[in-house]
Amino acid sequence: MKLSRNLLLFGFVAVLLVLSAFALTGHPILPPDALAGLGMLPLMSGEIDMKEIKTLLDKQADAYGEFTRKNDELLKAKAEGKAVSDLQATVDRINGELSKLHTDMVDVAKKANRPGANGGDSTTPEKAEYKKAFGQYLRKGPSLL
Repeated sequence: MKLSRNLLLFGFVAVLLVLSAFALTGHPILPPDALAGLGMLPLMSGEIDMKEIKTLLDKQADAYGEFTRKNDELLKAKAEGKAVSDLQATVDRINGELSKLHTDMVDVAKKANRPGANGGDSTTPEKAEYKKAFGQYLRKGPSLL
């Protein structure tokens, strides 16, 4: 029982070391294409729609303009001692919209940074040759030529 636990621990540490070595050298064990095929990495379908980005930026600009106007009214009403509950609710609602728009922009930025998001294949002939040779090495081992 003690021997098998030690062997399992040794095997686990060895796997961690191999994964760490690959991660440090910048060579992923599984390419992003394979991860996407397994459903572990969502892929962007096609190019990022510039209309979507423009629409989000326009909405954000409109919401910010409305937010500054209402916030100025709120500050003025507070200074004059008027009731501000309606203005405060409006400012909070607009602030929530701005937060949601910010989240949407972050999502678009994440989509833009995904592999293949630009619609083109960035694989150079050298990368393709290396990928093919590495895959062959993993499947068949070192060739003795």
